[in-house]
Amino acid sequence: MILGTSALVLPEATPLRRAMRRPAEFRQPGYEDAYDSRTLFYDVFRHGDEVVLSGPPLFNLRQPLAAARFTAGATALVASLGDIDRTQRSFLRGPAGEAVALVADGLNATLPISADGRELFQGRRVLTAISRNNRLEWIADWVTYYAAIHEVDAILLYDNGSDAYALAELDAAIGAGPGIEVAVVVNWPFPFGPRAGPDGAWDSDFCHASMHEHARFRFLETAAQVINADIDELIVTADGRPLHQHLAAARSGGLKYAGRWIEGVAGDRTPRFVDFDRYDPTRARCPPKWTIVPAAVPLAAQWSTHHFVGWSLQPAMGVRYGHFRLITTNWKYDRTKKRNSDNWVVDQVLRRDLNRAFP
Repeated sequence: MILGTSALVLPEATPLRRAMRRPAEFRQPGYEDAYDSRTLFYDVFRHGDEVVLSGPPLFNLRQPLAAARFTAGATALVASLGDIDRTQRSFLRGPAGEAVALVADGLNATLPISADGRELFQGRRVLTAISRNNRLEWIADWVTYYAAIHEVDAILLYDNGSDAYALAELDAAIGAGPGIEVAVVVNWPFPFGPRAGPDGAWDSDFCHASMHEHARFRFLETAAQVINADIDELIVTADGRPLHQHLAAARSGGLKYAGRWIEGVAGDRTPRFVDFDRYDPTRARCPPKWTIVPAAVPLAAQWSTHHFVGWSLQPAMGVRYGHFRLITTNWKYDRTKKRNSDNWVVDQVLRRDLNRAFP
């Protein structure tokens, strides 16, 4: 299914704007244009007896919102507003109906309350990611691999404004995999935000950080397992057992593992995962990724792309992921340039699992 959100973007006529996060001397060219100063909430959704306000960090907008009036019908709602790393964690408490009205200085809006989606994924082994314009055949292969090798039965994919195909085509691609019982595309067309600047800090990419927070609270708290893996990443285990069996033996309720770049040479046809199985053992590892039991994560902790804020995981033995260099839209930089292949060797474990998934 395709699900939308109940978003609130500050109107052009409203003087309220989110202050720039980064000092001027650390802003690369294009920072101001890429910065999201106007999205107040990505979504407003039901979460048990509460309503969650999901959005970028409030920064300077917190004060005018704290003085705002939130109501459901004639009932005033109590707002708890807070910022965490590159996102916000804000709630409304009180009996809410189908919509929330917000009245602040220069702002008057009514927001439908999106449904609580946790029942969709209850007890499921879920694979989740954010994607923009990745080729549909890559996405279908990604789903096929995780269903075949790691016995995933549910997909939660956030589409960040793809214009290469319709959301219905994406929905069909993720739902067609054998063994997939639940497939959800979330329409998430918000500014991704600036990349790291001259100081190397990732501090303004609110969209991705908020996606993890949104997925956790709207959809995944009652899932049996959540795998965090981008479209160009395939996880392998040395013993060939699926991730959920490794996870069952993890006392912390989570697995953390590093990755390695999987190399290749660009050809005339569209590359596919099965085409590549070589890596350079002299290259540094890729940053860690994770698989968790959501219920094991402390409520105060924050899910992030490569780690958790407020919760530590020990590295998992015999688990790693392959980061496929040529499965890319080159959105960060050109990854298709020919590289020195003198040190490349075959990743035999990866080749084993590629053969299993794509016989």
